[in-house]
Amino acid sequence: MTKSQWRKAMRGRLAEWVNQHHQLENKSLHQNLCDFLQTKTGVWGAFRAHGLEPNLQSATQLNLHIIWAYPKMMGEELLWIQPGPKGFTRGPFGIEEPALEGGRVCELKSISGILVPGLAFDAKGGRLGQGRGFFDKALVDFQGLKVGIAWEVQMIDQVPCETHDIRMDYVITNKQAIQC
Repeated sequence: MTKSQWRKAMRGRLAEWVNQHHQLENKSLHQNLCDFLQTKTGVWGAFRAHGLEPNLQSATQLNLHIIWAYPKMMGEELLWIQPGPKGFTRGPFGIEEPALEGGRVCELKSISGILVPGLAFDAKGGRLGQGRGFFDKALVDFQGLKVGIAWEVQMIDQVPCETHDIRMDYVITNKQAIQC
């Protein structure tokens, strides 16, 4: 299958699964993520859930030893911002982003790790994103940990990867934490 065909198949598979299991499995994913993060420190990148993505809000609130920064689209690039008093606003694709006003911009080199969404992942760190390449472009020179966040149903045998696709170091699901 092509990447486009995989994206279409995974969106359907994910929508069906989330309708049936989301509430129950969210606690398991949060627990696995909190277990993974308990020894981590510094500034970490996270994302605000959009559509069928796992909602990480309670997990990020529980890990107070970590400073959280979130992506904001600036043209074709992602800027990482620690939210200020203005909190979050809706970005170009309807995704919640930190407001620039009152927020603190973080250089990518100061971030220890980034939690990355995707449509599908594999055990070797392959990731199928939404198709625009925002995270792949942002992470091309990133030296910290790249951690895919997904529901177990999003794990497939092999993600179709191209040379520009960035691999994850770990994938955390509601069932397991995988070191890739």
